[in-house]
Amino acid sequence: MNVLAISLAFPPLAYPRSIQVARLLRHTPAETVLFCADEPGARVDPSIEPDAEERLKACIRIPVPSGRRRRLTDRVLHKFARSAWNQRNLVPDKYGDWGSLVVEKAVKYVEECNFDPEVLVTFAQPFTDHLIALELKKRIGLPWLAHFSDPWADNPFTPFDARTRERNLELEKIVAEEADALVFTSVETVELFFKKYPARLREKASVLPQCYDRSHFVPTESPPSGPITVRYLGNFYGRRSPQPLIAGLTELYRTDPASIEKVRFELIGPGDA
Repeated sequence: MNVLAISLAFPPLAYPRSIQVARLLRHTPAETVLFCADEPGARVDPSIEPDAEERLKACIRIPVPSGRRRRLTDRVLHKFARSAWNQRNLVPDKYGDWGSLVVEKAVKYVEECNFDPEVLVTFAQPFTDHLIALELKKRIGLPWLAHFSDPWADNPFTPFDARTRERNLELEKIVAEEADALVFTSVETVELFFKKYPARLREKASVLPQCYDRSHFVPTESPPSGPITVRYLGNFYGRRSPQPLIAGLTELYRTDPASIEKVRFELIGPGDA
């Protein structure tokens, strides 16, 4: 199968989404042409799936528009005109200009580069990836699979105001109706997403759980007998907080302290105070 894929996040960009997309494509038996981002100023990590690009038929990196003027405009709007900033950065996100570039580059590639895609696959977020597919489906007419990791309009961590949430609900509904297949990472996400929509749209949904790569772990003949360490490595930022974990552990300690007597929890990484 020939796949035309869109994902802003891809190695070596150091986003969790980069790891996920690289591994999904790795285990997909297809000739894949991927359009992803070259994002100035973003953190990169060459150790993330270092051979990810080699496994593709082609990897086309489109620079994310940036510059001093845009950054200054964003700061001014954020401070003095929050509603305008929300429209610019939360409908659906800050990558709209990049999305327009990808549409034109992808159409040109299909027309000129001896590649006949059979299916279009988009990975979000950012949800601009799905809006790219809306336009590509109109212009080159491919069946479209839209993959979701995070909720869109219902994401509790996105600071929508009433206007931007309404607009994102509109865009989300268009994607749900126009995509031929919708893939989610959990049953709970499916329930959250489709509670707003008729049953006919839910028929498009499939669940592909988050998984780990067996090759990254050394098998052992027997489980460890000593204390267990549960370690979280990552960021806490914005509205993301360890408080739900702490609350759950507090309740567990109150009701069944023996179950975690030999368990150590470590949370390592940057976070907002």
